[in-house]
Amino acid sequence: MLKTHEKSRIYPVRGSYAAEEIKEVVLQMEPTQLQSNGNYVYLVETVSKEEYNRTTAEGRAAAAEEELAAEIEAHEIEMNEAQAKIDALEELLAQTRTEKAEIRDNWAKTSEDLRTLHRALHECKRVFDGLPAEIEETMENIGGDYVL
Repeated sequence: MLKTHEKSRIYPVRGSYAAEEIKEVVLQMEPTQLQSNGNYVYLVETVSKEEYNRTTAEGRAAAAEEELAAEIEAHEIEMNEAQAKIDALEELLAQTRTEKAEIRDNWAKTSEDLRTLHRALHECKRVFDGLPAEIEETMENIGGDYVL
């Protein structure tokens, strides 16, 4: 028999009826091969009611503490994962804003280049008194509403 409680004690008891009269909390009871006056001898582990209640309350508190620690750890992992997602999204947002600014700059440059081309074509039209039909059609398709 192994001792299961820090404050318990193990002792022999003659006969099962004697075990019923034990006033303490019985943790375990194990028969032996020994006999005394025709009764089997049992090994009994007991502990006082006060120690048993205190220990079980401490055990419940320790179990609750372990459960809370595991829950806190799980939440910390969840929060770290959420923070990693937030960081990745912020980085993606910054990259998108940079790309948007580059597109806006390219659009402005392209618009200015198109205005310059229109001015040059209008000047050619004025100087040469007309342009080939393909160029006239392209100017109309692009949009000839640019301020010259």
